Amino acid sequence: MDCPNHGFKVGMKLEAVDLMEPRLICVATVKRVVHRLLSIHFDGWDNEYDQWVDCESPDIYPVGGVRATLRALEFSSSVDGGGPSVYMFVLLVDK
Repeated sequence: MDCPNHGFKVGMKLEAVDLMEPRLICVATVKRVVHRLLSIHFDGWDNEYDQWVDCESPDIYPVGGVRATLRALEFSSSVDGGGPSVYMFVLLVDK
């Protein structure tokens, strides 16, 4: 199934689920676009944590979309060596 004109461009900001740690929904930047696949970089994280996602993945949201979609969020921040603060959204999951 093709996904032409999906609108994603290099440098675009979004919010994305960390597929290796699904409880984390983080601010990310589109690093590369190859047809329907997006390479995303989690802002403030090393490149080794970059991930590829499909343009129609339910794990990506427009900026501010997580707040509108999810009910229970915990906000935390960290500072990376004096650089800008990195904000992560941690979904609270009842088990």
